[in-house]
Amino acid sequence: MVILTNTFSLNMLNLDMEWNISVKPLTFRQVKRMIEKAKNRKAFNSFIRNEDLARCLSKILETEIPCNYDTFQLLPFQVLIVVLYAEERLPAGATEFPVNTELRFVKITIS
Repeated sequence: MVILTNTFSLNMLNLDMEWNISVKPLTFRQVKRMIEKAKNRKAFNSFIRNEDLARCLSKILETEIPCNYDTFQLLPFQVLIVVLYAEERLPAGATEFPVNTELRFVKITIS
């Protein structure tokens, strides 16, 4: 399962257990390929918690990225992709990122 989100919190872990957390930077191309493969296997979920961000990501990734406010618990067999958008807040209703927007992606896994 590949999970795309714009946040990472310890609340995503079962804190009754000890975890090793791995954080690895990803390129845009790697993220796009991972999401495509996961969607083909029906093993993708989005927990992007901002509608404008979800819309803009959908455009650049060329696939539907739904907005989802649900909570979840990360499990050892899952891959969490966190998108880091450190620019000013997107304007309401935005459909694309402002020019020169820098997005960073990281892969988080636990064991």
